[in-house]
Amino acid sequence: MPNRMESREIPSESLSEDRSFVPLLGVSHTVYFKALFRLVNEWLSGKVGSGVRLDKKQEDTIREYVADTYKPVALTATDPTDEKIATTYDALRRWNVPLILDKATSHRYWIRRCYELCVAVGVEFSEQMENRIRIHDLSKYSDKELLGYAVMFGRGGYRQIDDEREKHEWELALEHHYCSNTHHPEYFFPKDADGRRGKSPSMMDADPANGETNLAESIIDMLAAHGERTLDKDTDVSVRKMFCMDEKFFNRYAESDGAYVKARMQDWLKLIETFLSTEGNERKLDGWFDGRRVVF
Repeated sequence: MPNRMESREIPSESLSEDRSFVPLLGVSHTVYFKALFRLVNEWLSGKVGSGVRLDKKQEDTIREYVADTYKPVALTATDPTDEKIATTYDALRRWNVPLILDKATSHRYWIRRCYELCVAVGVEFSEQMENRIRIHDLSKYSDKELLGYAVMFGRGGYRQIDDEREKHEWELALEHHYCSNTHHPEYFFPKDADGRRGKSPSMMDADPANGETNLAESIIDMLAAHGERTLDKDTDVSVRKMFCMDEKFFNRYAESDGAYVKARMQDWLKLIETFLSTEGNERKLDGWFDGRRVVF
């Protein structure tokens, strides 16, 4: 139980390096932080959201991340009847933050299944990859990203944002996400004096020790996102369709990295094709994605 003597308000600067006030909600970051902590925990307990599937390992990983990220709140006695916190909690519900939690978790499910599919057919990864998949995109559950992602995706897909407060929230979230996840090429993009990012010469050059792992995770991220978006209505999961992407997805990379990514994807696709065409393997991937059959 929290110590009632520790119920004083936490200094906002201890909760976020970015700000002490959230203009979009009209409250201090401390109030936002406490309301969000309540909402995330209610989502974890199944009280809000769509009830997206959480296996035990995934639930434990998310709970561990949430406990660490929201530790300042966990150490205080947060009164759920506090008017500002309750009002902010309601505002977060209206911004569809539970939907963003659902989406982040669904994406992590696809990440896991795409990774395990590649392993099953013989793709070789570095020793780091298993843990990379375990912690993939956990930053989306943080106070620094949830509201911004809700602004952009809480009412559908990408949208044009004209309100300056909404734009500010989205830009903060996206910047934090890029700065927290090395599977994004933007993590390595240098900033100019105005804070805008220029294109990195190469993820491989920027981080030689982990370049291949960063790019492999980036490929899995693309496959998972593309598969989830384009195959959600299909009876079977077509691997060929999952791997067939618009050129814009490769334009984010430096030229050499983009060529590497395309080559690796072709290698992986060939391994999957060979696996599925080998007698006795055709049924091994049945039910792999949401109970659906994997086909070439």
